[in-house]
Amino acid sequence: MKKGQVMIYGIMLFVMVFIVMVIFTKPMKDMSDTARDVDHLNCSSSVISTGTKLTCLVVDLQLFFFVATVLGAAYGYIHLRRTEG
Repeated sequence: MKKGQVMIYGIMLFVMVFIVMVIFTKPMKDMSDTARDVDHLNCSSSVISTGTKLTCLVVDLQLFFFVATVLGAAYGYIHLRRTEG
């Protein structure tokens, strides 16, 4: 493949991965909100244990880690394809 073709392919792949990421973001946010509510982890309570506080923190960061992993993997794949050819 020529360098221009690889760049167009990379852009198309990045857009496709971005769309899939956006589609999965809403259900993951809903899942995070459900896990943090009063009936489950009760993260808004001031009398929860340290372990529960850390679990709330991990649940909060889950969406960020998902987005960062997907975008990082897509960028890494595009960069790898560009340097191979």
